[in-house]
Amino acid sequence: MAMVRELDLDADTQSYITAVELADGQSLEYSVKKAFNDFVVGCKTDQIWEAMRCTYLMMGPRTLAGSLVPLKGTTPTNINFVNADYSRKLGLLGGAGKSIESNFNARSNLVANSNHLAVGLGTFVDTNNAFMSRAGGYGVEGTIAIQYSNIAFNQLFYYNSHGTSLGITTVSKVAQMLAVTRNSSNFYRSHHQGNILGQSNSQISQQYPDSSFGIAQANGTRQDFFSVGDFLSYELLKGRYDTLKSDLAISTI
Repeated sequence: MAMVRELDLDADTQSYITAVELADGQSLEYSVKKAFNDFVVGCKTDQIWEAMRCTYLMMGPRTLAGSLVPLKGTTPTNINFVNADYSRKLGLLGGAGKSIESNFNARSNLVANSNHLAVGLGTFVDTNNAFMSRAGGYGVEGTIAIQYSNIAFNQLFYYNSHGTSLGITTVSKVAQMLAVTRNSSNFYRSHHQGNILGQSNSQISQQYPDSSFGIAQANGTRQDFFSVGDFLSYELLKGRYDTLKSDLAISTI
């Protein structure tokens, strides 16, 4: 008789896996459970876990329903994504009219001017408006927004934080984690492929990300991770994200 491998799971990981398996209708593989556990334990070790107030791992679960189970935070509302849009290793395929509402109330849960928005690209296709993730309405004061590839404006990475925006043309067109982090009323940073770009603002007080995020007109671009919450280290979060992707890539799924 073959031996059944067991894991000593972190309590938060166990709760997440239980909810995912309920949504999926079947158990996850050992390798996937271990990858999730290593991610959670690693984030706790790095002391970024508490800052990840609303987080979704949109890779690893067996089904679309499982991929929208929150690792932390609120249960999201799915708008027009279907099962065929989901890949266990690459994430959710975006398209016109498709989005996710996280239902996370930032003003009730976050401290003003101390926040982050981080998104993972499972794949990237270079086309106009290929990818957009936002926390709040797009392009207006009071938001964090990321848009990857806006050919109409000759930009490969456009980001906005609370009314101040910048378009950048020197970003690698690869699967990666993008983020905007803010830890004061007058400064924020954008992050991509390990690079950091700073952009000073005029003094802005009481600014929060809001609750929604989505993917528009992706034509092959996928999103496999989302996190919004308090200010944290992009480098530490990206390291844990990269390890999770690597673990799932070589897993049995």
